[in-house]
Amino acid sequence: MKKQYWYFCVLAVVMSEEKVQERRIRIKKNKMRNSLMQLSSQQQEMIEELLSGHRSTFDPAFSHFSGFRPMDRNTSSVSEYNQYAREACDPRNICPENTCTAATEPASHPRTSSYDCSFFPSSSSSSSSSSSSSSSSSLSHSHQKEDDETDKRVSVFTALPHVTDLSTYMIQNVIRFSKSLRFFRSLTIEDQITLLKGASFEMMQIRFNMVFNVNTSMWECGPITYCIDDAVRAGFQSVLVDPLFKFHHTLRKLDLQEEEYVLIQAISLFSPDRPGVQQYDVIDDLHENLGLALKTWIDCKRTGPEKHLLYPKVMACLTEMRTMTEEYSKQVLHIQDIQPDDISPLIMEVVSKDV
Repeated sequence: MKKQYWYFCVLAVVMSEEKVQERRIRIKKNKMRNSLMQLSSQQQEMIEELLSGHRSTFDPAFSHFSGFRPMDRNTSSVSEYNQYAREACDPRNICPENTCTAATEPASHPRTSSYDCSFFPSSSSSSSSSSSSSSSSSLSHSHQKEDDETDKRVSVFTALPHVTDLSTYMIQNVIRFSKSLRFFRSLTIEDQITLLKGASFEMMQIRFNMVFNVNTSMWECGPITYCIDDAVRAGFQSVLVDPLFKFHHTLRKLDLQEEEYVLIQAISLFSPDRPGVQQYDVIDDLHENLGLALKTWIDCKRTGPEKHLLYPKVMACLTEMRTMTEEYSKQVLHIQDIQPDDISPLIMEVVSKDV
């Protein structure tokens, strides 16, 4: 009996020692994990540079957005042209009335306004001059008919002039943000242009997401409020509008911090698989370091049992956005064919395939 008693005592001690050892191992692993989750000095410096560039080029109150052409939310011409607009909800029930106010000064034409880009080379004008006037009454009648058709055509997408001014303003600030980054400036001019052309739409949408209200489905740009139907009135179709609307809801519900927003902007910018990239290895290293910085930031700063899901969710949103970039370019070119005088040279530079 005594032997059995001592046997169980020894066994209990051994098992206790094993549990103690397991606990020590777990503590050691946790310490190692915590040490790995600390941001390095290089990562902290990178994030600070991104934040500085972002804050100097993004104003959530849109106080510097001025001189724009007023929003025309008339849907009659769009409805005649676009089946999507007929099937959409009544904009009077969705969009606030008179939320897009006219500029205090006459708005400049986007081709000559202060929104012209200082980064991309000036694109050659493709507009043709009108033919000389003729004394023939039949020719004059023909020109009058063409002018009437032109007036009718340019009024199809009523919100396009304002949306063009807004997009041009946003893209210009995206360019300024990119040029503020020393690791962007270290690239060749050709690769800088290639990366900007590929990422401008994505970065613009990431910035718009920072002012998106998921409860009202509105973009609150200071005193001006936009709804998704404003994109329809500008000529964009459901194949782009629907997934874009879903993207904004999905990304905004992640409740990202400002540091996370600037990191995903940079991840989008430094995508090494853009067509025409020359310094692939350099850009790929930057892309990888930015992704690691984002993951480390989330591990260090986020709490809660689902924080490990945030990084893959963010990357899934970026992947979804990449699928919309090509469609955006196609639709801009299609809109430009229908209403050519309202698309700014900067937007055409972004969607063109030429470097």
